[in-house]
Amino acid sequence: MGERARGRYAGRLPGAAALPARRLLVLLAALLGAAPLTHEASAALSANTRNLTNALTGADDFSYYGAVRDSSPTLYYRGEDAVSSSATSTMADSSGGARNGTYNARTDGAAPWWKFDEGSGSTAADASGTAAPGTLTGANAGWNATGRYGAGFAVTSGTGYVLGTPTARTDGDWTVMAWVYATADNATMAAAAQTGDRSSAFMLKRDGGVDRFMVVTTRTDVDNPTVDQVVGTTAASLNTWFHVAATYVDSTNTVTLYVNASSEGSVNTKSADWNATGNVVAGRSQWANVFADQWIGRIDEVRVYDRALNSTDIGNARSGGTTVSPITTRRTGALAGADQSGTYSVASTGAAGAYYGSSYANPNPFTIECLVKVTGSAGGTAMGFSGSTTGAADANHDRVLYVDSGGRVSFAVNNGAIKTVRSAGTVNDGAWHHLAASIGAAGQKLYVDGTLVASDAAVTTAANFTGYWRFGGMSLAGYSNQPTSDYLIGSLDEMAVYPAQLADEVVSAHQVARS
Repeated sequence: MGERARGRYAGRLPGAAALPARRLLVLLAALLGAAPLTHEASAALSANTRNLTNALTGADDFSYYGAVRDSSPTLYYRGEDAVSSSATSTMADSSGGARNGTYNARTDGAAPWWKFDEGSGSTAADASGTAAPGTLTGANAGWNATGRYGAGFAVTSGTGYVLGTPTARTDGDWTVMAWVYATADNATMAAAAQTGDRSSAFMLKRDGGVDRFMVVTTRTDVDNPTVDQVVGTTAASLNTWFHVAATYVDSTNTVTLYVNASSEGSVNTKSADWNATGNVVAGRSQWANVFADQWIGRIDEVRVYDRALNSTDIGNARSGGTTVSPITTRRTGALAGADQSGTYSVASTGAAGAYYGSSYANPNPFTIECLVKVTGSAGGTAMGFSGSTTGAADANHDRVLYVDSGGRVSFAVNNGAIKTVRSAGTVNDGAWHHLAASIGAAGQKLYVDGTLVASDAAVTTAANFTGYWRFGGMSLAGYSNQPTSDYLIGSLDEMAVYPAQLADEVVSAHQVARS
């Protein structure tokens, strides 16, 4: 046997090896209250494996799963695929309907991620899927054909920088990193910063006075604030590429500086107690409402994260990523592609779209359900019905279940007018939550963690068109409390679509089986 499955609901049945298969089925059915019951064996997945054959085994490494469906889903996708980095892959339909589809894998949770490979124009595309591009600004802002990877951003003299919208809060965990190549020995030069009204919350710099890299953080957004800083130990030579990164862990108030993926010191600080809402900047910083510390040279691969990466993550980013490991059976959040050291992001690459399957004509009634895990305020689509298989600009988009701008769950349909029901509580707490929504004779219903949290008995139908069930991303244009991202920034698993409106107790039973 290969590696035991380690999914969201993986567990071990004590003494399973001693039980005949038939008795095991009866025992599991009795434990879970579900019939019929299909059990999948544990096994290792190769890089090309898409699905496992349902089977029973008496081996010692036998694993079982508590989430067993008995409601005849039309579609049922579990995060069990092996996928490649930034490539279109497939996901198998476990409902028995054999309606497989494709999705575009994402490899990183950075937001934004400026690769600077454009080589022309004034826009630096955001490769993270969060729609946070940068704008080249200043008379001397330009491109260089020789970045660290591909092209790069360059300033040879004077002023030039890149401005973008921040997505990470500086009063929580964060990481900033960039490849830098200095060609002038100026006193201080900032490779990256995040600005507020008067000062920058963090600044990733090169100090020409001592020829060292440093990270500087400020305690308040005022002129000449108190600062904390870490100065590196590696000589910051001119005309040489260096990978420089800094992290902040809010729970311990610790800032750490990395040069070429090696830690060069930490400091305990209170510097991130304010949230900088100005700009993410590459090539300069802000101090006392004056923009200074102009970078002279090249900058490439700027990334900002809303979490504190560990040294392994930073090393992987520096090396351009790691070889994609197979995703084992039932691994949570496996919609998103590359081995991210256990962190999976469902952000799409934009126009390529999120996961979709076969087309359906006006599904009504229906129930949809899934598991989501999100943090922050980006939100995004968990599931929905779209007239297009890709992108977020389709005119027909309906039956959408999403995490809205307030971190709440919203479920909206359009049967001539948009009708929305919404949870009172939030789900952007970093924990897994079971979401379900339905339309049918009993009206429009929304469930969170097995409990009916909102409903509208007057809404019994949705928009009539032929389209595709999509998971992880589609257009949210026109819907209330639209989040900053149409694509879910978080983790997604256990997506199911039923051709009927499930009763409240059935939805609750699915949640009970999961927990």
